[in-house]
Amino acid sequence: VDRDNFYGLKARDFQKTRADSVTFLFSGDLGGGWVLSNTTRYSDSRNNYIVTNPDDSAGNVANGYVWRNTKSRNSHNQGMVSNFNLAGVFDTGSIGHSVAIGGELSASDSNNRNYVVDTGNFRVGSGDDCATLGLQTYNCTTLDNPDPNDPWTGSITRNPTPSRASAEDYSLYAFDTVTIVPQLLLNGGVRWTSYHIKGEGVSRGTPYSERNSGDFFTWQGGVIFKPTEATSLYVSYADSKTPPGSDVGEGSNNIGSSNGNYEPQSTKNWEAGGKAELFGGGLLLTAAVFRADRDNIIDNDPVAGPINVADSARLQGFELGATGTIGPVSVVAGYTLV
Repeated sequence: VDRDNFYGLKARDFQKTRADSVTFLFSGDLGGGWVLSNTTRYSDSRNNYIVTNPDDSAGNVANGYVWRNTKSRNSHNQGMVSNFNLAGVFDTGSIGHSVAIGGELSASDSNNRNYVVDTGNFRVGSGDDCATLGLQTYNCTTLDNPDPNDPWTGSITRNPTPSRASAEDYSLYAFDTVTIVPQLLLNGGVRWTSYHIKGEGVSRGTPYSERNSGDFFTWQGGVIFKPTEATSLYVSYADSKTPPGSDVGEGSNNIGSSNGNYEPQSTKNWEAGGKAELFGGGLLLTAAVFRADRDNIIDNDPVAGPINVADSARLQGFELGATGTIGPVSVVAGYTLV
């Protein structure tokens, strides 16, 4: 099969997107090394498309045909996020502190009324025959010689039942970078998050209405040691959690009937490495080893929908990098092994 084959239809496929946003930033110097700030952003986006999904899972490819099934979306998403932050620098004896304390709230709503496209049913053994009716209506095409200019004239209507999703979360956090001596820095922070997510609609012919809420703590910590002005070594740890439905239907992490009661996915990241500047800062060399552990992994199966497919997974490896200049030569190089 030619890799350049295009199984879509010019008479049917399209995509239109739009994204608008506005950001407000307020900052006030309170004196004594303290600054209070707020950043608020509002966004409004639309994603409207019908694209051909060459459905080889229907069993036609073995016979030399492809069913021109579709995927579609007609969504409107509105979101707002606002962060209040108090930053300050102070000393406790000979130890320096650079702190950030604050809170954040976000809210997002999504409405999707996708399309009902008349593509027929050409699954082998349960539908019509791709080789006859499928080719006549241009809902099927040949595997080796598809024609995107085929005069498809099927019907397109908007889904009468839209799917809706919304998410809200509130967070409080505190971070501190502690300078023990100029060569040794410690940093750490903790964040508490409360979330509320809901979604409703129809999935594969089955209505659903789900809600999920809860709260959790995440934290991070690290050590930086600077043997010289041009070199540094570090070790860091951070964890994060992602509740189901947090992308309010704008990605694979949508809330539905099969994952509405799931706990948040958890990711733990460890990293250790070093950096060195050579030639008066003209060349930066980096090296790091890393490990990421995931728990309660939720994946999206194209047939069954969101399912819990694994209790845990691990990603680990190392990376090397070099950027800068050596005389008249510019260098950008990197190697990663996972």
